[in-house]
Amino acid sequence: MNTLKKSVSVILAVLCVISVMSFAFTANAADVKKVRVIVRNDTFSVSDGAAWDGVMLDDYVTLSQDSSMQSVVEDALNNNSCAYTMNDWGYLSTINGLSEYAANGSGGWMMTLNDWFTSEASTAYTVENNGIKNGDEIVVMYSLYWGSDIGSVWGNTDTHLSKLSVSNGAFDSEFEAAKTSYTLTVDNDEGVKITPEAINKNYQVRVYKNEYKPEVNGAELNKNDVIDVKNGDTLFIGIGNENWPTMETTSNETVYEIKIHKTALNNIETKLENTAEKLLSQPTSVGSIGGEWAVIGLARSGYITPEYADNYYNNAVEFVKNNSSAQLHRSKSTDNSRVILALSSIGKDAANVGGYDLLEPLGDFDYVKKQGLNGVMWALIALDSNGYDVPAVDCENPTTRQKLINYLIEKQTAKGGWGFNTTTPYIDYTAMAVTALAPYYNTNDDVKQAVDTALDIMADSLESVNSPESFAQILTALCALKINPETDSRFIKEDKTIIDRIFDYECENGFKHVINGEYNRMATEQCFYALADFVRLTENKTSLYSMADAFYDVNGDYKIDINDALLIQKYVALMAEFNDTQAKNSDINIDGFITIGDVTSLQRYLVGLGI
Repeated sequence: MNTLKKSVSVILAVLCVISVMSFAFTANAADVKKVRVIVRNDTFSVSDGAAWDGVMLDDYVTLSQDSSMQSVVEDALNNNSCAYTMNDWGYLSTINGLSEYAANGSGGWMMTLNDWFTSEASTAYTVENNGIKNGDEIVVMYSLYWGSDIGSVWGNTDTHLSKLSVSNGAFDSEFEAAKTSYTLTVDNDEGVKITPEAINKNYQVRVYKNEYKPEVNGAELNKNDVIDVKNGDTLFIGIGNENWPTMETTSNETVYEIKIHKTALNNIETKLENTAEKLLSQPTSVGSIGGEWAVIGLARSGYITPEYADNYYNNAVEFVKNNSSAQLHRSKSTDNSRVILALSSIGKDAANVGGYDLLEPLGDFDYVKKQGLNGVMWALIALDSNGYDVPAVDCENPTTRQKLINYLIEKQTAKGGWGFNTTTPYIDYTAMAVTALAPYYNTNDDVKQAVDTALDIMADSLESVNSPESFAQILTALCALKINPETDSRFIKEDKTIIDRIFDYECENGFKHVINGEYNRMATEQCFYALADFVRLTENKTSLYSMADAFYDVNGDYKIDINDALLIQKYVALMAEFNDTQAKNSDINIDGFITIGDVTSLQRYLVGLGI
């Protein structure tokens, strides 16, 4: 209730003309427990003559069947030994020596119930009539100017919000009073407490879940509810509906709509764990299925085991030796690129695999581009995976990074993507080309223009894509650019994200190639590493193919964790000795020395703060 005493006669006159409106709630009286009471003075400072300022009390009062808004405030004041003067209908004139008119002729105490200046005296809101209930919040505030300085703006019919905050998740854009539609992305199961604040608190604000029923008292949520939400839910926030009591002139209500987008992060982690177990149980060898992509996914997700990694490495060494050449295929350079990536993901030197340098064939640009787009983009990804120098080889057309980049830009179709030819974009090729160009996005204007156009192609194609492998490539491309597809509206179509679409193909311990199909190893491996990449994005770690961090594995257990930092610390303290590989891997900040600074850098990486 507006308890500001402009004058007793004015207040009584206002109350006389207001219809008695039952402020009904559905809470059962048997369930009521406590109400929070806050008494504060933020407008009149001690330096200006106030008896006190700041928060006088913040307490919880237990409700009984006889409780009212007035009695609850009195209980809080008494429980905290506060001296006060209150009349029979609940008007407070003095609290601990701070009285009405102490600052000027328009000052005094006012109360809100759930951030609303009530339309009746505080005695009117009781447990018995459901006017006050468990979880409510009453704030007693000092005003200097008849309430306008604390939110009771007389004569203002604006029913917008001034603020909107949530306890969990992130909005798709900054809050603006005039903007009434938002998407809230939540990446856990903790629920959401929503806190709206009206421009004019003479109008009630009510929150609803999924159905907006302003005409039904009690259909709204309680102020302090932590709302259990799922993907696709909608929260409605209404202000100033004509069915609700107010001291103010009736105005057109404003309704805000918040769509809930709940990320699948928890589901992803469970899925990764189950899928990793399946992959680890299957044999590994050199090959595009059952080989490098599984190794990369397991290594970059942290699920790889020393046994699995060693087994793959030994198989790779044997394969290369049996091949008797660093060139793993006479025309497909992607074989080299794929193995380089797998070896890099487990911290192995691709320049010495059984005595062969697998990077060397990539130094011949004619060999690389013999495979077309595939050869060029994967050579670039492989070379950039650990910042490898382009090998200097004796050939007519030596490779440079700029040649690889220029080739990709030149082959972009007129429509903006990449494909088998120069006219028709193909979504997988487009996504893989974007992944290859991503490291240059912020430093090369031509790359930025090409990638921005390709992003539009990918976003516009989402609803026509019909394979999990394609969605996996799109997700990997976005992660390479540090674009979160769970919050970027371009990649949310019909309230479904790319991750939602990948999960459309899930099956036990993996993924299917088609919706109605069965477990497919190729689909499983690609979806697995893409989802692992998304988790790395949320943890602020390097992307899937940015693998320099794989060489931080100092103790050789194929995991990057605090044990590596502790081992460096022991080395610095002369409590441990390193071989050449350990010493190289310990120089985390790449300054040529192993110091406590490398420990700090690794710890920063582990908590997602970067190097």
